[in-house]
Amino acid sequence: MEALEAAKNFAAGTGPNMLVLYGGRGTGKSHLMESAGWSLLADGNIPHYAMVPELLDRIKATFNDNPGETTEDVLSYYRGVHTLLLDDFGTEKATDFVAEKLTSLIDERYRNGRRLMITTNLGRAAMEIKGYDRLADRLFDQTSGDVLSIYTGSKSNRRP
Repeated sequence: MEALEAAKNFAAGTGPNMLVLYGGRGTGKSHLMESAGWSLLADGNIPHYAMVPELLDRIKATFNDNPGETTEDVLSYYRGVHTLLLDDFGTEKATDFVAEKLTSLIDERYRNGRRLMITTNLGRAAMEIKGYDRLADRLFDQTSGDVLSIYTGSKSNRRP
């Protein structure tokens, strides 16, 4: 219920600018994100949705396949949209390049109060193990009031 209320509040523009839904597969994270997106559209707002692996594929395509678009063009677009919905964060292969680009994107949105909703199977500790230390600091920030991170699984199965 907490995740449902948080998704509703995010879609309504109330509460923190960043909402992170994390938990195991099949716990409704992507469904809640989709519902928030539809609600935003119904209110006349245009959210921009991306699956993280596909976003990274788009960035990688700038290396060879798409000479008309640069990596910075792709990142600049996603940095500039009003509301960004990033689905399946953490399913990508973690490399230094991937960590750098995702950190750049998410950190910019965090620092400038831009709206961001993320779904991930990774808790804070798992993000840190994967090499996303700085992202974990942002996505699980409990002190600024700018981020709400909600575990979507049962409390008995919670893994930080």
